[in-house]
Amino acid sequence: MSGREQTDAAEERVLAGDHTHNDIERQVMKRLFDVDAKPQVRFGRYEVTGRLGQGAMGTVYEARDPELDRLVAIKVLHGTIAETERTALIAEARAMARLHHPNVVAVYDVGEQDGQVFIAMERVLGTSLRAWAEKHKPQWRAAATVYREAARGLAAAHAAGVAHRDFKPDNVMVAKDGRVAVADFGLASRGRHWPTTQDGG
Repeated sequence: MSGREQTDAAEERVLAGDHTHNDIERQVMKRLFDVDAKPQVRFGRYEVTGRLGQGAMGTVYEARDPELDRLVAIKVLHGTIAETERTALIAEARAMARLHHPNVVAVYDVGEQDGQVFIAMERVLGTSLRAWAEKHKPQWRAAATVYREAARGLAAAHAAGVAHRDFKPDNVMVAKDGRVAVADFGLASRGRHWPTTQDGG
């Protein structure tokens, strides 16, 4: 049976009420294109493409911004948080979104969906400073250079009125191109743990 005949047959079964539309759509897409037509998971306008990590505080996803055609990292808080904590978190994320510095992981957006706070951030292709140091065992000069770059990011954020509160190697990213950027300003200090946000890629 040709692809067109398979599609026509699937449509006839839908009209006959033999299967739900979603079931048929998945079967047809699987047969013709070898993919599963699953519903797209979104946070706001961001289309989730995979999971980067999970911790006690929340989950970090890779997602695509269809409006700007770029990949981002989406942090989603687990469960509900107190109103004062939610307000502070959103305020700090908005403050970070106004900060543009090469040594700071950029925050693009913050929002809420189904009662969950999410933050859209720059997708850095690299690894944490901790993992980088364990892998490369850098000499003191190389290590000092990396920490100096991180300090520049901290200074820029502090000048903008945002304190990190939980600066540590796990919250510093070393990109594949060597760029150093501090992440998780105000986000990892709530008594819980974020996973490393950008590993892989």
